Amino acid sequence: MIHNSEVAKHLIKIGVKQIVGVSGGGDSFEIIKSFINQGGDFLEAPSEFSAPIIASAMNKINADQNYAVSISIRGPGLVSSLPGLYHNFVEDLQSLSISEGLSDQELMYNQHKVFDTAKAISSVELFRKKDTNFSENFNLNSSINGGSRMIHFTTRSNHMYFYNRSMSEMCCDKLETFGLNKKKKIFVIGKRGIENSEVRRLLLPAAPYFLTPAALPFADLNSPNFFGVWTGNEQFNLLSDNLQILHKALVVRVGVMQRELLTLQKNVLHFDIPLNTNSVQNELLEFLEVFGSNYVDLEKEKLDTVRYKIAKSAGIWSVYAAISIINELNFDINYSFDVGSFATIIENYIRPAKSNRLHSSFVGKFMGTAVPISLGISIAQPETPVLCMLGEGSLASSFNEIASIVSLQLPICILVFSSDNMHSIVGTKKLNEQFSAKFLPINYYSLEKTKISNLPTYHVDTPAKFASMLSRWDKKSPLLVFLKFDSGSYAKGVEFLR
Repeated sequence: MIHNSEVAKHLIKIGVKQIVGVSGGGDSFEIIKSFINQGGDFLEAPSEFSAPIIASAMNKINADQNYAVSISIRGPGLVSSLPGLYHNFVEDLQSLSISEGLSDQELMYNQHKVFDTAKAISSVELFRKKDTNFSENFNLNSSINGGSRMIHFTTRSNHMYFYNRSMSEMCCDKLETFGLNKKKKIFVIGKRGIENSEVRRLLLPAAPYFLTPAALPFADLNSPNFFGVWTGNEQFNLLSDNLQILHKALVVRVGVMQRELLTLQKNVLHFDIPLNTNSVQNELLEFLEVFGSNYVDLEKEKLDTVRYKIAKSAGIWSVYAAISIINELNFDINYSFDVGSFATIIENYIRPAKSNRLHSSFVGKFMGTAVPISLGISIAQPETPVLCMLGEGSLASSFNEIASIVSLQLPICILVFSSDNMHSIVGTKKLNEQFSAKFLPINYYSLEKTKISNLPTYHVDTPAKFASMLSRWDKKSPLLVFLKFDSGSYAKGVEFLR
């Protein structure tokens, strides 16, 4: 049987510097205690849900450095962690998680102590590897790397569970059937594509391209060749009769995973370049040889004009206006944002000064992840402030994490986009005041109206107030700002962007 001190010793050996989680009185406590004695740090997470998200965000900032792992107690603690683990799984993030096993075998006879870890972990679609001897295989399999992005093991029972990144996610169509030389081409680059060195070297400087949401963090969004976020051709048919960006065009998808929420009408010609072959460079060169540059300039200008019209239609004070102000301030910061109507606008309009600055649930669209993500990236990169953007729904599930931000005095500015009607959850229905309390948590109103100790809280409802407030943020301490929008302009135009 493996002792908890050996687990802690090996975590130190493979480069883990911090354990994040909620400890109990069993194996988890002993592992944490031993880990601290051997020079590691422990961060008490606000909740089991946020612990794996915080840890994976730290690892994302410290790429390839095995910086943090998450830990949970047995049974209810692991169950509460599953949504966070699933977020890591879907987003393909580096994650090593630990949950304690059954230390006292006599407890197996107590029915309320019976817990099937394998079934719990399988619920987040991790693939169970055969039961292994912990001492023989832990050293080989528990390091965090690009091949096995997500690993979970339990103590004592010695089960390990792996998520292995699979290239089988790619699909490929027959190139000959499309008459490539006669077609205009539009490139859609996914996360796998933007990670590929040949794609970055050959394609990005030479061709116009859309990005899937999952690819946004890794590209220069200020590039003249960046056309915007791809959600399929439906949006362009709705926007303008004169916008023929996909008319008789061949859509070339590069490194797009099937799970990247990509929509594409069946009658649109498309071709997928698989990145699990040795011919990526040749295939890209073949596409580029017959690609005309005039098409790029013309369609880019039309598309920018249409997007400008959408933003302008929302009025002077809108989510578009807030994002424009953020872009104009051009802060050298990290951005974390949640999901919802406002997030769709962020994805389409945010222009960070540098790449690798955007952090969100781009694939799984998990609500409630923005604040835990901002916690993790701020702890991992404390010299870089974080602008954390969320809606009313996410705020309702983030009170504990906000309290942790205040307690640690992290340089995080939390922006709450609010229209008082839970737009992304309730829809476009206008809630009467007598019903709004049934949708909006009572705590939300309390947080709005009450000054939290050590957390300056402000309310803004005009562009001038917002610009002034954000420019005066010291970027060294937490700040909470409620952005109030009229329900009619809050999500104006979102349907076109989706």
